[in-house]
Amino acid sequence: MTRRHSDFLAYNVSDNEGQLYSPGQAAAKLLGDAAAQLPPEILEEAASAVLYYFKKELQRDAISVGEFAGALEEVLQKLGVNWKWSAPLPATTDLRLLATEAGKGCELFFFPQLQRELRKQIDAGRGLVRFVGLRNCVKLMVGARRWTPACQQLNDQIVGFLRANFASAAPPAGCKMLIE
Repeated sequence: MTRRHSDFLAYNVSDNEGQLYSPGQAAAKLLGDAAAQLPPEILEEAASAVLYYFKKELQRDAISVGEFAGALEEVLQKLGVNWKWSAPLPATTDLRLLATEAGKGCELFFFPQLQRELRKQIDAGRGLVRFVGLRNCVKLMVGARRWTPACQQLNDQIVGFLRANFASAAPPAGCKMLIE
């Protein structure tokens, strides 16, 4: 298996074969004709900042095109570039960030916060409710460096909680939940 360079993104093209792009190339591909309005170095820096955020700050190994485009849109708007990605972004919540906000091992605050976030995503009505960072969230809350039986127990508890609350919230027809 070929190992990817850490500063490149895999981008699935229509024939489902992975194509590798630098962050700037991926950004230019997403922006299309709008990319010509920006100096290439600005676009490269903005895209690299987005990649850095996901890799270092959120400790994510993979991101979807939608997540990358949404974050890039935010960065470019702060730089004064008015660009909107045309595809609707699914609502996404990073469980690790919720756990950080709740405090290490503080399940008392985490679960009500998780329930509010689930309700907020369902109310957004985008058809997909998405939670990412489950493994990192669990390890943070348990205070473990490696996966333990306590981690598995909390993992199952969070997934069960989300499933039960999703079902009881009566989401619109066709609305799905994804927990990663």
